[in-house]
Amino acid sequence: MRGRRGQASIIGDLADEFAERYVRWFSAGAAKHPAGPRSVGVELEYPVVDRHGQPAEPARVIGAAARFGAAVTTDMGSSTLEARVGPVRDLHSLDRQITRLVTGISAWLGADGCALLGYGMQPDAEVTISMLTPGERYRQLHDGSIPAHGGARWGALLCLSASSQVHVDVSADEAASVTGALNRTAALRIALMANSPWSARLPGAGQARRELFWDQAYPHRPRRWGIMAPSPTLPEHARQLLAADAFLASRDGRVLRIEEPVSWVDLLRSGRAVSAWDIDGARHLLQPRVSDPLEHLGAIWSCTRLSPEYGTVEDRVVCAQPPGEQTANAALVLGLVERGEELRELADATPLRCWVDARVDACRRGLSARVGAVPVTALAGQMLTIAARGLSARGLGEDRFLDPLRERLARGENPAARLLAVPAAQRLPWLLEHAAL
Repeated sequence: MRGRRGQASIIGDLADEFAERYVRWFSAGAAKHPAGPRSVGVELEYPVVDRHGQPAEPARVIGAAARFGAAVTTDMGSSTLEARVGPVRDLHSLDRQITRLVTGISAWLGADGCALLGYGMQPDAEVTISMLTPGERYRQLHDGSIPAHGGARWGALLCLSASSQVHVDVSADEAASVTGALNRTAALRIALMANSPWSARLPGAGQARRELFWDQAYPHRPRRWGIMAPSPTLPEHARQLLAADAFLASRDGRVLRIEEPVSWVDLLRSGRAVSAWDIDGARHLLQPRVSDPLEHLGAIWSCTRLSPEYGTVEDRVVCAQPPGEQTANAALVLGLVERGEELRELADATPLRCWVDARVDACRRGLSARVGAVPVTALAGQMLTIAARGLSARGLGEDRFLDPLRERLARGENPAARLLAVPAAQRLPWLLEHAAL
């Protein structure tokens, strides 16, 4: 029997043991969900810039994170803040909490001459390791990417990225199906919410450029990013995670990086030790363990992934959104999860290869992209209809949070297109005026 990507099916005692561990972990997280409406939470990333639009000094950003406690932290880039809100039971509460937290952070930074931007990447920054947040994991993510220039690597692009990520409660029974449907239809959300089209210092073009940073930084690790083949059950989803190449492992409090191009399943089945490097460049001989792939699941960057610790599905594909529209992505993903079977039917109607190609096309052309022969706008309209039905069924009056997305689709204009309509010489001042939160 062969898998969807031409690999032998991942079966056997070792894979079964891994799947059992994964399912137990996810099920324990899902068991903590409170009774009542399905909960939703967000991780909202924002570039922090000075009054000239350049990345803010890391000390200022770290100071802001410390001021607001565990809800706010820096991301891989030391000039990017991540605001975590939720989980909450309804979008009204989520919207109020986002507004309150972002307003507080903005006021604090504004007193220091800085601003948060509702934009998908740093608008005026180069690829340099100088923006990398301290920490072994982030350093290994950088060092495990392909070389760029000037001693940096393309993994430094991730220091510039700012996304709008959504977590929604799911049960163990529905988790694999919902993840597969969201993953495949990522192009529809990218096209509708693209918001990283322009940089003053990075060459190239596109509308959701930050989503393609994964492709540029890790072309040698294609099984760790993008759109994965769907899995029918949670155990099968776990087994497919073993097909990812071995990358990071932890020993004695150190994060080690594996460079050899070998999947976890092949490495574990071989029973052999493998060379691994620490951040100081020292070589270690690492004997793999079946628990290793579980410890760094955050280094698998599929468009949508599961978070076993929380029992949630995490949609990761959308750029940071403009002021006043911070809750729209959460509303969309929550509504789609509530109608997971309908979304799966939409995904099943198109071959996987078309969805994979459409992701790249949407990153480049936004709402002008196509999914196979079908305009992305037609399928995005169906997606919005499904989400609206999902929210309406909750009976909490949450449907209005989809209005910004309906307006974009009606105009045929996402945030990226609005910025690209501004003359290039005026784009940075425009962002400072219109995208500041």
